Amino acid sequence: MRIKTSSVVLLCVMVILRTLAVQAQEPVPQLAPGAQFTIEFPDMPPTMSNVFVPSDKTKPSMTVFLPVNYNATTQHPLLVFLEGGSGGYGNEVRIARKLAQDKDFICVNMPLFKNTTGGTGPPRMQLDDADYRYMWSFQKKMLLKLGQLMPNIDPSHSALGGFSNGAHATTGLVAQSDGEVLKMFAAFFCVEGGVRMRRYELLRGRQMLLLFGNASVSHQPIDQREQEARAAGVEIVVHWMAEPIGHAFPESEYPFVTDWLRNVVLKQ
Repeated sequence: MRIKTSSVVLLCVMVILRTLAVQAQEPVPQLAPGAQFTIEFPDMPPTMSNVFVPSDKTKPSMTVFLPVNYNATTQHPLLVFLEGGSGGYGNEVRIARKLAQDKDFICVNMPLFKNTTGGTGPPRMQLDDADYRYMWSFQKKMLLKLGQLMPNIDPSHSALGGFSNGAHATTGLVAQSDGEVLKMFAAFFCVEGGVRMRRYELLRGRQMLLLFGNASVSHQPIDQREQEARAAGVEIVVHWMAEPIGHAFPESEYPFVTDWLRNVVLKQ
């Protein structure tokens, strides 16, 4: 009996030591002003970018930049920017940093995910409701992980936005996350996308910004969406980017978003 008991104790000790060793290998991000770090999620399925480039084995990740005025004792809002096209891998936070000018907001970049189960034929670049529900199940885990690292996130002034497919994903996540996105973000911005939104009542009393290029789409459908949003009680702003901008988000238009973040979102 003593031999069996000793064996069990030894086995338990080995399991504990192995667990501690694995935990010790996980890098602890430096939560200091101006710090930038990337968290990998190797257990997650391929990103949308992986789906379209299967040979690329880059793992899904989330990149975070802490503002230069970061203070662990005060709250800071998130600024999440989702890229267009296939969405990248979550390792590029450059645009969010430029929009925030490295101040006030915790800047975050996450990848897009596409639901390919049950599909026939090659995947399509266009996203649908099933993709948004699938996508949110993984993006939520990333944001919850960030919340564990930094309990001082301020959701009441956090903003979620993106360009093209990232913009479509922004409004799609609002509509398909069972209200969970609305608990984490107070404001939303869409550049060259996001007009497929049909449930504007979900954004009643929220801030929303739409940017479009005059050379990209006509005013009439966008004007109609603006009227629908206002009728639902959304605090919406529509900005037409200067001629001859088409389906793009040039740096010359970043200051308008920056001004909206500073003077609308942070002050609401």
